[in-house]
Amino acid sequence: MPTVDAPAADAVPTADTSGATDAAGAADANAPATMPPATATDAAPALLTEPQPLVAPHEGDPLAGLYGLRLPPDVPFQGLADLAAALGVGLALAALLAPLVLRLTRPRPAAPDLDSAIAALADQPDDIRIPALLNLAARDAPRAAARFRADLYRPGGLPPAAEIERALREDR
Repeated sequence: MPTVDAPAADAVPTADTSGATDAAGAADANAPATMPPATATDAAPALLTEPQPLVAPHEGDPLAGLYGLRLPPDVPFQGLADLAAALGVGLALAALLAPLVLRLTRPRPAAPDLDSAIAALADQPDDIRIPALLNLAARDAPRAAARFRADLYRPGGLPPAAEIERALREDR
């Protein structure tokens, strides 16, 4: 005696393309739930030949309905192409990082020593020479700069250039 297979519990209803109806035009009770047949006014693409499911196959997992990954066929000399791609990425990264590395590793110019800085200021007028010598004193001889600090902001409080030079040379 033949047995009738019941539809599986996880079966997905699909669009009916067979037109399984009884004589009265009602749908077969044992047929799965289906979508109505597409009409000419529907906006469905004409290339769609497979029946569309009414619900997602696995509602809890949205990735389950995606198609599998399709890779191109093996290509001759694929290793050479991979090597060229890696070389290109490496060169691009090197081109981006080279200015930063060069800037961070360039040699810094050494500050001139005190005697050459004083000699460079020797031919300057006193309006430029005295503040520059006081800056040198603040940088290289803080005790000498402290000696002049109290009088700097009083009228006529700027010391003569020779006195600042002497304090710089003594305080080294």
